[in-house]
Amino acid sequence: MNQETSLMGADKTGGKKKSGKKKKKASKLSLNEKLLLKLEKGSDLLKANKYNYEHFVETADAWMIKYGTRCTELIKVFDAASDGIVSYDEFKSGESWCR
Repeated sequence: MNQETSLMGADKTGGKKKSGKKKKKASKLSLNEKLLLKLEKGSDLLKANKYNYEHFVETADAWMIKYGTRCTELIKVFDAASDGIVSYDEFKSGESWCR
């Protein structure tokens, strides 16, 4: 076997030839996207265990019945813009009020 036939498929530098296709880089997820995926995974795990899921829903429902009116009142106090949404800044400014 001569050197020419032993290097078949190799370029002049002795390495293998690269194919013309380029691999696409995987797009990186933002922090919010990563957190959302983590939340969805946790939700799926909770739903997979029917007993724990039903217990969670019943507990959350009882909590909302007991404290829902108070939560609505607090949201109105914290919501300086009166848009029905408590922004981070509104929450932080009202946090010291609650202490």
